[in-house]
Amino acid sequence: MSVLIDREGGIPAWQLGRTMFQYLGVFKIAGQPRVVPRLAETLAPVVAEMVAHQMDGFVYMGTPARGAAVARALAQTGFSGIRVFGYPAAGPEFLTVAGSAADGWQIFAPYIDPSAAPVRAFATAYRKRYGSAPPCWAAEAYDVARMVITRLTEAGGRPSGNRLYDLLQKGTYKGLVRTYAFDKDYRWWLKSSDVFRSEVKDGRYSYEGKVGI
Repeated sequence: MSVLIDREGGIPAWQLGRTMFQYLGVFKIAGQPRVVPRLAETLAPVVAEMVAHQMDGFVYMGTPARGAAVARALAQTGFSGIRVFGYPAAGPEFLTVAGSAADGWQIFAPYIDPSAAPVRAFATAYRKRYGSAPPCWAAEAYDVARMVITRLTEAGGRPSGNRLYDLLQKGTYKGLVRTYAFDKDYRWWLKSSDVFRSEVKDGRYSYEGKVGI
């Protein structure tokens, strides 16, 4: 598995790339990491060099625009293996700049796609209210806001910060996406570590389901 970490993507690209490479080691999958600087004018030579090692998968961690350039360069090599890119690069720009080369790329993200069945009613209401499709993280933001509002309603007034912390710590809250809770130190945690997979099909992000880790 080839893992290309683009410093243009900043700390998120580095963290995701490092985590990916660690997981490859855990599952004993051969990995080929490469790091490219922000000042690199083109990534095509790096892509071609990595493909020459005949890995069966390619991972890109960086930005939407540079990810699109990588997708086009990879398509020119005839590579047909698994293609994955880090979710910070999964923006509209990736689709428009990469064109047909975007098809087949997969994203594993901590946020659910707004088109997914569990949040479809929320997405419909969002479009009606704001006139556009909800962005990434919108459903998760809705869940957290509703959790706080629910606890405030239970308080029956305007609780102090400490009282609100106590209320949040009480039990769990089941949202549209996940079940949320706080531990005794008021640290927020999740009842599951699911990630969500999408794939680019016909120039659009298509939600493919939940993946447990």
